[in-house]
Amino acid sequence: MVDFLRELSSRSLIRADELEEFLGQRFSCEAQEISASKCGQYHFKSLVDMDRPQDVVPLDMVMNWRERLRNYRLLYENGMSVRSTLDSRYQLAAQRSLQMGLETYDRRKGFRGPVARIDLGEGWQERLEEIGAPSAMRDWLPAVVVTATNDAVAVALADGERVSLGEESVEWTRRHKNKDTGKNGLAKGDVIYVTHELPPNVLVRTIKDDVTPKERDPWHVRQLPDVQGALVAMDPHTGRVLAMAGGYSFQTNQFNRAVQAMRQPGSSFKPFVYAAALDSGWTPADTVLDAPFVLETPQGLWKPANYSAGRYYGNSTLRLGLEKSRNLMTARLAQDVGMDRIAEYGRRFGIYPSPTDDMTEAQKQAMLGRQTYLSRSLGAGETTPLKMATAYSMLVNGGKHIDPVILDRIQDRRGHTILQRDDRPCDECNAAWKDQPPPVLPDNRAQIIDPITAYQSVSMLEGVVQRGTASRVKAVGKHLAGKTGTTNDYVDAWFVGFSPDLVAAVWIGKDMAVSLGEGESGGRVAAPIFRDFMMEALEDAPDLEFRRPAGVRLVEIDAKTGQLPGPGTTQIIEEAFKPGTEPGSRTTSQDGSNLEDYFEQLKRQREMQIDPQTGQPDYEGGGTVTPQPQEQSNDGDVDPDSGDPTDSEALPGFPGGRPATGRPGGLPTPSPYPTSEPTPDQSLDYGLQ
Repeated sequence: MVDFLRELSSRSLIRADELEEFLGQRFSCEAQEISASKCGQYHFKSLVDMDRPQDVVPLDMVMNWRERLRNYRLLYENGMSVRSTLDSRYQLAAQRSLQMGLETYDRRKGFRGPVARIDLGEGWQERLEEIGAPSAMRDWLPAVVVTATNDAVAVALADGERVSLGEESVEWTRRHKNKDTGKNGLAKGDVIYVTHELPPNVLVRTIKDDVTPKERDPWHVRQLPDVQGALVAMDPHTGRVLAMAGGYSFQTNQFNRAVQAMRQPGSSFKPFVYAAALDSGWTPADTVLDAPFVLETPQGLWKPANYSAGRYYGNSTLRLGLEKSRNLMTARLAQDVGMDRIAEYGRRFGIYPSPTDDMTEAQKQAMLGRQTYLSRSLGAGETTPLKMATAYSMLVNGGKHIDPVILDRIQDRRGHTILQRDDRPCDECNAAWKDQPPPVLPDNRAQIIDPITAYQSVSMLEGVVQRGTASRVKAVGKHLAGKTGTTNDYVDAWFVGFSPDLVAAVWIGKDMAVSLGEGESGGRVAAPIFRDFMMEALEDAPDLEFRRPAGVRLVEIDAKTGQLPGPGTTQIIEEAFKPGTEPGSRTTSQDGSNLEDYFEQLKRQREMQIDPQTGQPDYEGGGTVTPQPQEQSNDGDVDPDSGDPTDSEALPGFPGGRPATGRPGGLPTPSPYPTSEPTPDQSLDYGLQ
């Protein structure tokens, strides 16, 4: 058992201090002659420190076969039991959706040519068998071209059987110029992969159920995509990772991009800029100018541009700016709110790192300074899909801090719990059943933003799906919200979205960080993968509306102006406001809560800070934002995502100041929540056993 725990520690699946704490308790138990059963009842606040990318990776994803064999013995011969949070149904859906999405993109880019060439003389079958097919693709078979014309291609399988390729495959391969023959299409001796499985988005005639695979006609050409991706699905209330696909195939490439690939989030970071604005006194109906502007930077003049270059829309509401992913509006808003505050939100939500104790003071200041470059407001920093899924979870769960977790517990052969994720007390969990209500566990999650701010952000992101850059997601047919993201030159494509109880982050890109191609935006590449995953994951789930916190005021407004509807109004929407910020009296409340009580609660929250010793609110102080030193950066900007190609300009990074201006018509309202980032000790996961 000790060897197994040491192995987990060496692979960062548990922290070294947790291992030593357990060993210290174990030896103390032995010295005091405490029984193993009582000694084994030990709980940990956190099994996994998610600040390090490799921590979430399961054993099979971080160990080679010799290490897996050794841990197989520890698990099965010594009877150790490790319970993961992964749900097999979600995991299969994630893998299928990601593979199909990557193949769809790759097929759109065209056939890249045969995998090999062989001589069709004596022994060709043995040579073909040696080439084989990718181990992860069980339905793929290697085949060699025996005849090829403009209209038909015949191939031979390793067992000697000859089959024909379908018209679609012949046409698809014909667009490729064969480097060996100098002609387009396949040639005799070319080795390809074939299967009866239909390629993504290819319409063919219906195959009768009583036809065996070998009798089916036609066969289809397949190829391994030269693009990669990741999909992470999470319970937003507990942080439990329900599915994780770190690439097209783990068998062909063991790099887990869900937790190990540091990529720019692009416009998928924008919701946190808007959340900072909402906590600073803005409302979703306030307007920001969408028009060209030029700023002088140490690198020269900076001329940010919208995704649709040359198109500007004047004064537009915050909601519209997020729904349509307007770069210019976001940059102007970030200037007003202050990049030091936005950078702090990035750290608070775990998107970007915080300084660590092993850093020098100069290193800490340099890190914090880089995070205040204005280009960071457009997602020019680096993060992982897992961190983005976690950050969005804290919006949909009402602003509660969570940490992602992939290991629930470890037990020995006798069923004694050695390590357990959830350490909340539950004295009544083992009580005899006497028709009493189920026990209620305490909620230890720290509140990191105003619950109404979180709901306003969710409502605006719901508009992204309904009217904005993620319209493809509407096909799921349930309440969903999310945000697209596309980095400069189409290098990264994102979609991070959620239902009320499930969050999924999708990233698509190439490992060498080169362009996916003109127009390959998050809305085109990543959003369909999210859509397909959610259609399968939520197939049997009820269609739930997003939960509104107490005090939300709903007002009908002009969708374009943000004002009350008037004679010229063409579209009316229902907008969410904090009490006292709504533009008129035509309001409704979720629960009719008393406004005086709400304002008294806000007053106490503004005075609140988290006690680092107890992790509970301390109402004697207030949080502050410390301006960080300004420094030059080479960070580039990113383009937002709408669906139309554009000739966008690169945005050089530069330090952003914090102007004294705030919400139009008034001073900024201070956030009622502390600006310091909660630590693992201050905020425990709301995990379930």
